[in-house]
Amino acid sequence: MNEWEKVRVWLKLQFAKVGIQTCQLKFPGCWFDNALSFCHPAKRRNLREGELYVVALGCTPCHDQLEVMPPEDMRRIVEKLFALTGIKIPK
Repeated sequence: MNEWEKVRVWLKLQFAKVGIQTCQLKFPGCWFDNALSFCHPAKRRNLREGELYVVALGCTPCHDQLEVMPPEDMRRIVEKLFALTGIKIPK
């Protein structure tokens, strides 16, 4: 958990720098800019090495919808949205 807290702080700064401060998912029922959190391409326990940084910003209702999708859809959506941010993962 300590590693995620450090990564989360870094991601918050990076997302602010590129101007992403609203839900990227925009599923039906989206809260737009309320109750935002980072969504991963897989359940955190199933992330591959280096994937802790690969996220999309989502509101709670959209995050909940993403979490129940088939794993391949969840991965595809988050990876696509992260790529659109232009944020470079530190080495």
